Amino acid sequence: MWLKIVGMCLVVAGCGYWGFNRAFALKERIRRLQVFVQSLALLKNQIVSYRMPVPEAAEEISYRICQREVAAFYRELAAELKEGKGESGEQIWKEAAERTLWEEDKEVISRLGAFIGVLDTQIQVQALDGCIGELGETIQYLRQISPDRIRLYQTLGFAAGAFLVILLL
Repeated sequence: MWLKIVGMCLVVAGCGYWGFNRAFALKERIRRLQVFVQSLALLKNQIVSYRMPVPEAAEEISYRICQREVAAFYRELAAELKEGKGESGEQIWKEAAERTLWEEDKEVISRLGAFIGVLDTQIQVQALDGCIGELGETIQYLRQISPDRIRLYQTLGFAAGAFLVILLL
């Protein structure tokens, strides 16, 4: 009897954990995007104000950003660009994004690689502004839907646990 009760509690708690985990993942995605937008603004500032080459700017940003995935992206980007294995800046940017960044927003960030390393800084700035704007819209959309989604994930987790308990009785 006690074993069944403990099992039921574990099923409900496990499903509830899933719901809270999904809610946390949504909050974390918003935070990561905000940090990445800040890093793009820093990159733009380094390119425009200091006329810094992209490899040095990426290395500088990797030291200033505290979010792990974003810092790893810039560290890897700087290392690969400095090595210069004959690959284009676009290819290096896309590979670094594929290896270090998260799935949901990888496409938007990967597209920016076509404009990084171009000699014309004006084109780089316009591309960075476009990406910042697009990611800003995504952040705004996620902020708008997040309260409802968070509540939905948490409630759905516990409801699924209760349903499984009833189903298994």
